Amino acid sequence: MPYVSDNDKARMSTLATEWMKIANSSEMQELKEKWRDINDLKSNVPVVRTSAFALPGFVKDNELLCEDPKLRLVEKNMFGLLKQYHIIKDDMVIEPYLRIPWEIYCTELGVDVAVKYSSNNNGDELAYAFENPIRDPDDIQKLRKRRFFVDREKPLEFQEKLDTALSNAMPVKVGNISFTNGASFFQMQTVKDSFNSNKEAINSSSTGILVGNNYCGVTVELFMLLGYERLMYWLYDEPEAIHAIMAYLTEDRIALYQFLEKEQLLDFNTDNQFVGSVNYGYCSELPPVETKRPAMLKDVWGWCEAQETVVLSPEMYGEFVAPYMGRMGSMFGRVAYGCCERLDDRYDIITKEVPNVKMLCVTRWNDLKSLAEQCEGKQAFFRKLAPEYISGAKPSWESFEDDVRNTYEATRGKNTMLIFEDLYDVNHDWKRLRDAVIRAREIMKGDC
Repeated sequence: MPYVSDNDKARMSTLATEWMKIANSSEMQELKEKWRDINDLKSNVPVVRTSAFALPGFVKDNELLCEDPKLRLVEKNMFGLLKQYHIIKDDMVIEPYLRIPWEIYCTELGVDVAVKYSSNNNGDELAYAFENPIRDPDDIQKLRKRRFFVDREKPLEFQEKLDTALSNAMPVKVGNISFTNGASFFQMQTVKDSFNSNKEAINSSSTGILVGNNYCGVTVELFMLLGYERLMYWLYDEPEAIHAIMAYLTEDRIALYQFLEKEQLLDFNTDNQFVGSVNYGYCSELPPVETKRPAMLKDVWGWCEAQETVVLSPEMYGEFVAPYMGRMGSMFGRVAYGCCERLDDRYDIITKEVPNVKMLCVTRWNDLKSLAEQCEGKQAFFRKLAPEYISGAKPSWESFEDDVRNTYEATRGKNTMLIFEDLYDVNHDWKRLRDAVIRAREIMKGDC
């Protein structure tokens, strides 16, 4: 049995007891039904959610008690979600289990995508820039076909340690992979040739809880390889080079998910795992998480987006992006589409290439009414509200309420999710988020 100190065991067991009480409550069952009804396209009751638990300062260091570093990270996730439940009181769902991902890594890319970070005044790393390695079309030949590997041993060992720390008070599942440990799949740990050649290169993503996001947004990697200025010029000057890189990235992503399916590392994600930007995948069309067989790609949600190409015309999007989104999206049973890009002017192109899109992530750069009309009865409307209205030193409540009201007028609350995301800084004013949830719910009732 793995060693866990009495202090860590007491702390984790206390959190688990509270967690399970909430997770098994009738409130959580009702919330799951609300999310499921929206994704099943039969709801007039919107949901409202934020990610307060991830904001800098929401969980203070002196609120964490675990001594073991990896247990402390899980403690932070659990404590943060419980704190959000009590303070923000949004429509966040807590399931009666924890989930940790498999450890996945790969052979080298062939070029180095270095990342430089910048911190704010509080020391939080919020901004980053890439050193783009593809500077000439001939550099594309440096890209190598990557192979993928799994370390099953480490996650299972950590699962056993968590079971001990939690005193078996709640289940710990192992499945899927984590996208939260890097800016892209280029940041997966690499080895020279095979798993045994550098076993210590495995990353520590097993400390995460929010997994299951089957991400296919390869335009972020296109941007990382080229840089934005070169990307924009090459669309005109070197179109075949753009197609060559997009084909490479698409094949790379398909190979990864085929590997996960073949090795039976996928798991069903019709629960509170994020299936898009920050949205849940509860639905009736895909198998439930309790299904007693290995998951296949056709059983799960995938997420496609291309926000780095937001300045492209619909025609250029249709030529350089949409066909590749279609190839990746067709692997999955359902697809959530979008992040921070415009969709209303290219809706027909997206849905033609990715016909299994069942959820759209909608930002203010859309004509909300037009997009709501186009997707009515076909896709759920996942609205990411403008973050600056409730960010910074003071909120702008009038602008915030107008933003919510515009969403209501466009959708009338049909199959709609409201999310406060990309906030970064709310001046540690957590009550502001609670007030925002209350105001949004009132407006989405259509009474004000």
